[in-house]
Amino acid sequence: MEAQKKKILIIDDEPFVVRILQANLKIEGYEVVAASDGEQGLRAARREQPSLIILDVMLPKMSGWEVLTALRADAATRHIPVLILTVLHEMEEPERQMTSLAQGFLTKPFEPMALIAAVHELLGETA
Repeated sequence: MEAQKKKILIIDDEPFVVRILQANLKIEGYEVVAASDGEQGLRAARREQPSLIILDVMLPKMSGWEVLTALRADAATRHIPVLILTVLHEMEEPERQMTSLAQGFLTKPFEPMALIAAVHELLGETA
């Protein structure tokens, strides 16, 4: 019997970035779901209970930091590892400190191998 695929939720409003992430993650055998704004992403995290969330910082409706804070405040989602994916220069110092709420951090543009390595590490898998 085949092991159940791990589910990864991508919360990013850039369709091109989402497609790149989806392609790389599906090649690795993950099930991928996506949300294009913060509110939709938070709802999807609660509904889907993914194994990992890849979260952009600059999002419509609710920033990635607001999503991350809400995820950590909710008993149903606080255990889900979060990989922040953003352009480094978009972050102010207080936001940089919030990265401690996440388990990983990757800057755009990213190398696909770095993404996969980070995902494997956060999911406790060997490459």
